Amino acid sequence: MTTKPLRSLASGGLFLIIALWLAVFCFASGSTVHAVFEHESTACEASCRAHISPKLRLIDGSFEELRNTIYREIVSLPAADESLSELDAALRNGLWQTALNRLAAIQGLLRLVCLRLEVFKYTFGLILLLAVATVIDALSLRAIAHHTFETSRPAVSFTSAIGFLGTLIVGSALVLMPFAGAAVAGLTIIAVGCVGLHAWVRYFHRL
Repeated sequence: MTTKPLRSLASGGLFLIIALWLAVFCFASGSTVHAVFEHESTACEASCRAHISPKLRLIDGSFEELRNTIYREIVSLPAADESLSELDAALRNGLWQTALNRLAAIQGLLRLVCLRLEVFKYTFGLILLLAVATVIDALSLRAIAHHTFETSRPAVSFTSAIGFLGTLIVGSALVLMPFAGAAVAGLTIIAVGCVGLHAWVRYFHRL
């Protein structure tokens, strides 16, 4: 029995999450992300807003400084050749607009992550509690039943492990995606994975 399938799935899942975030950074619209933030902020009560306000101000301030720096580096510098000033200005404006759009998308994503972490912090806690309780329950059942029945084959155990790890990867990727309902869907998948963890912990064994 080897752990190579688990290592391959874990590395592939990490690559998938990174690829999804890169795709969001490259193609997501800042206005779309902002609209999702405004929609989900309705679930954030006054105490929630007060708690995340300092973080949001820090994010906004950092990105304002970054925009000013990029503006000075791209737009404010004089053209190297006066004969190409119009082309140079067009290129600089194009780069500035591209940078402005990407910065707006990244800023919106960070604001959205802060909001979701605050809104769903109790849900995260419940899922963690479910995972701990599942492991304790499964280990107890496995210890009690150790002398009364034969454990499952390694293939079944690895199927359970791969399924559990897969739900964590997909759920974690969804939680960070900038569309309405992504956090709920991701957390639901993670919760299902935690329930499936019971089968893995109870039946997994070494030859």
